[in-house]
Amino acid sequence: MIIPQTFEDLAAYSFSFLGKDFGYSRSPSSQEFLVRYRRGNVWVDVVYDPHRSHELGVLVGREGDVSPAYGLDEVLRFCGCPEEEVRKIDLVQTVDEEVLKGHLVKSANLLRVYGALILRGEAASFTGLHQWRARNAAEYTNKIILQQLERSVEAAWECKNYCEVVRLLAPNRNKLDRKLLRRLSFAESKQ
Repeated sequence: MIIPQTFEDLAAYSFSFLGKDFGYSRSPSSQEFLVRYRRGNVWVDVVYDPHRSHELGVLVGREGDVSPAYGLDEVLRFCGCPEEEVRKIDLVQTVDEEVLKGHLVKSANLLRVYGALILRGEAASFTGLHQWRARNAAEYTNKIILQQLERSVEAAWECKNYCEVVRLLAPNRNKLDRKLLRRLSFAESKQ
């Protein structure tokens, strides 16, 4: 079981580079299992949920920003960190102190190496991160919509209901893969 003081000590040690390299100072927190660093209007939170999920999280944000805080995985992906490195620290759950320590050190090192643009707090970096998040959200939404659409198209295709295939696919023509474009073309020729 990880106690608050142990977590705070491990997080403070691992993320001490924020003060040394970027001029952040530690902010007092009334919450257990939360270590906050701040420089101007930019903050970094290192959090741990000891009661339910046992998840470790690192969040970066700006006061007054319209976007919610960014997870460490988002910051790293935006800043060009290799995906295999991001996966090592994404969704970390543990009740073991040594495992927690290792993940804190790994998370801090990745943030130090790849997150400098964001940690400097430049407005353009946060604007870019916000736009990147919006693009990813839109791409993910389109992916889910197309998956649902493909299931409906498949059912209509199996019934040779080509009018339905056209009705479903034609409005999404510019988002379709080759397979669905071929089906749309074929269904249009059968009308």
